[in-house]
Amino acid sequence: MGLFYRSRDFQLIETINEELIGEVVNTEIDVYKYNLYESEVNLYGEARSKVYYQGLRVAALIEQEDQTYDTAEYPGAELNQAATFNFLRKTIKNAGLFLELGDIISWNDSYWEVNGVVENQLVYGQTENSLTITVTTHMSRRTKLQIERVRVGNASKNNSMRNI
Repeated sequence: MGLFYRSRDFQLIETINEELIGEVVNTEIDVYKYNLYESEVNLYGEARSKVYYQGLRVAALIEQEDQTYDTAEYPGAELNQAATFNFLRKTIKNAGLFLELGDIISWNDSYWEVNGVVENQLVYGQTENSLTITVTTHMSRRTKLQIERVRVGNASKNNSMRNI
């Protein structure tokens, strides 16, 4: 990397990447943060059902791995898949978002739980010029999340279908 650079050089790189991700690629995802105060925890600080804040939509670049199926532990096949989400640090900062382990990402009609967060892509080798945030995730089951209503087989009298 070059030893001599101007702040305008870094701003140019940020602007080009922001335009590329936001307007050309144009893939948006929703990020759900864990709501610590609304989740009921037991004596050990574990929550059986976690509650999340409303989702925040941001642009990202996504690398999705192939699906694998695990048939050893449960009857039937369990779908496993990993994905990497790349965000511009400036976009995340402007949205007032701080990504951390346990956050949920909604994309492609699936939910992804964050395994790790990496912020080490430096421009010109300078720590103040961090460009991206990379998040590694795994696919999570809808039934264990408290993000959306999941329809179950118990229809009450008020919700039952009429005129059938």
